[in-house]
Amino acid sequence: MNKKGFTLIEIIATILVITVLTLLIVPNILNSVNNKRKDISSTAKQMIYDAADIYVNENEATFQALDDAVYCIKLETLVDSGKLSKPIKDLKTDKEIPLNYYVKVTVDQYGQFNYILVNDKSCTPN
Repeated sequence: MNKKGFTLIEIIATILVITVLTLLIVPNILNSVNNKRKDISSTAKQMIYDAADIYVNENEATFQALDDAVYCIKLETLVDSGKLSKPIKDLKTDKEIPLNYYVKVTVDQYGQFNYILVNDKSCTPN
């Protein structure tokens, strides 16, 4: 007589495989979600880049469009010059963006300014 169904060993093995897969996959997903929460939204970055662009254009003597030039503008400088108002908040997460961040301004081969928001440790001008 043939019985249909699973043995206890088969059920335990299946649960063990599912547990191992869960332990491998879930931490990666949680880390990815947490990293996204820490990221500054593209809207907030664009607002900061626009303020930096205005600041660069108003201070052309300081920011020359030299090939491979790198300039660092502290967010605090943009606030002090009136280009941004304090506190700078990310509207998506409602978190405050620290004023010790920098806008790293680089000049490409065509003399165009490019902007990227970086923490205070990674902005080193030429």
